[in-house]
Amino acid sequence: MIYPSHLQIETVNGICDARCTMCVIFDDGRPKEIMSLDFFKKIAERFAPYVEHFKFVTLHGCGEPLLDKTISEKVEHMKKLGFKGVGFSSNCQRLTQETSQKLLDAGMDTLIASIDGVTREVHEAIRKRTNFDTIVANVERHLRLRDTTGAPGRVLVRFIRQQSNASEWLAYKSFWEARIDKSKGDAVIKFDVHNCGSRILDYQQMAIDEGDNIEPCIDLWERIIVFASGAYAFCSADQSGYFDLGNALDKDPIDVFNNETFTYHRNQMLAGRWHDLEHCRTCTIPLSRQNKDQVDDLPASPTRRIDLKIVA
Repeated sequence: MIYPSHLQIETVNGICDARCTMCVIFDDGRPKEIMSLDFFKKIAERFAPYVEHFKFVTLHGCGEPLLDKTISEKVEHMKKLGFKGVGFSSNCQRLTQETSQKLLDAGMDTLIASIDGVTREVHEAIRKRTNFDTIVANVERHLRLRDTTGAPGRVLVRFIRQQSNASEWLAYKSFWEARIDKSKGDAVIKFDVHNCGSRILDYQQMAIDEGDNIEPCIDLWERIIVFASGAYAFCSADQSGYFDLGNALDKDPIDVFNNETFTYHRNQMLAGRWHDLEHCRTCTIPLSRQNKDQVDDLPASPTRRIDLKIVA
């Protein structure tokens, strides 16, 4: 029996205030929705019996989590249930002082601030419809507020490296490392752009490394994902529902994570046959994770390996 260590619940689907060049948010065919707090609590209860197995809880999917007015309540609920590593990534455009305070008061463990340049021109060319100056000011204020109030919660400033911004990485890293506090778990990280399961049409013009995956996709051993509808997703590239895996309200998550679909894909990967898998053979997410900056205790970090066993 394999137990996932990373729970991802999509709180917002198909709704965002940005238009990022490497995102497929408006191409998944699923209804646009924000998961209600009551429905979220029902989903969370399905995973509560397995709380000791989870190291991370991600409350985002294919949408901007700060557009959810109940996101701090959802964070607080997960913490009350005893879940660790609760957080989400955001473009931080709506990270107001009030929102920061609510999230800090809720006990959020990690905020991933998605900023893709050290200059306005570069960032806004990638994350269209965002305001670079506002975002930087919001993240700086969040850091100050956390530090002055003594609240927990690390901040990971994340740079999606691609051809249009690669030259800014060193200046970016220097800028943000002067503002974070590594003693609190903060870090500045880079993650190479990936093709989201071959769904990004302009990927060749963005890609940094077009090498080959050299390891199995660790998602299939670690991460279980629930769409905003409650339906299970197969992996982080699965935005449309590759397989009918059922709904979290009806099917036990551990049963789903050990079903024939997951088992078959794991075994094929371990046998070196992922190029025979329709949804995996051209996906570059594993390659991007292999090349990610090494930061201790990050989901799917190359520094943290698990025993990837073939399942009968």
